[in-house]
Amino acid sequence: MADEEAPKIIIDEDWKSKVEREKEETQETGEQEEPAAEEAAQAQQDSPFVGLVSYFASNAMGAMGMFAPKDAEEVPVNLELAQFIINALMTLREKTQGNLTPEETGLLNNLIGDLQQSFVVCSQAVQESALRNAGAPTPNIQTP
Repeated sequence: MADEEAPKIIIDEDWKSKVEREKEETQETGEQEEPAAEEAAQAQQDSPFVGLVSYFASNAMGAMGMFAPKDAEEVPVNLELAQFIINALMTLREKTQGNLTPEETGLLNNLIGDLQQSFVVCSQAVQESALRNAGAPTPNIQTP
């Protein structure tokens, strides 16, 4: 057994230098892009359009009961108002098409999509609650 050599561990030193080089390049690139990203974020925050869209979105979320305290027994939900606001945002998207910056367009599209998903979940929860309160058996709804 003494004749057998212990397995040799080969360490490739080249990969360490490659990783260090890539890390430095990333830091240099990141430092150059940060001012541009900060300017874009500041411009987006200062945009009256972003404020308007955020106002509508927060009202829609409130109408769906998303701002209720955790210890609340009942959460007021107004699906009609939420649907109206989502439709208003969709109309706003349609009417401002081609006149928005890419960031504003992306924000509007993402908000509408998120609100629509939340609306579906909220309306299902309201329907299940209504069925439970009516004494009817709750349907077995499976979500993907």
